[in-house]
Amino acid sequence: MKKLFTGCFITQIPYTITCFRALFKAYKLAKVNERDAKIFLDNIVNRMPEVYEKIESGYYLRLYNEDKEAWNIYYDILINKKTSDYKDIAWEIVKDCKVN
Repeated sequence: MKKLFTGCFITQIPYTITCFRALFKAYKLAKVNERDAKIFLDNIVNRMPEVYEKIESGYYLRLYNEDKEAWNIYYDILINKKTSDYKDIAWEIVKDCKVN
């Protein structure tokens, strides 16, 4: 089975972008000078202690694993469902709708 996890589509994008940008900056700094990267990361930890605490406690890893499992279940259901079932379900939803 293909790996279909797409949880990033439901993540808070601005927060995710901020974290990724910070990590990429730290990586770039570390390639030149590890001390600068450590100082940069220490500053982030001081600004966002709750994020650091959640990382240390494994909160984000647990959340990621739970989301991944849920998305995999979702895609397993879609893969095993027949297309005709979707048409019937869609019709049940819209059959009584009125268009003005």
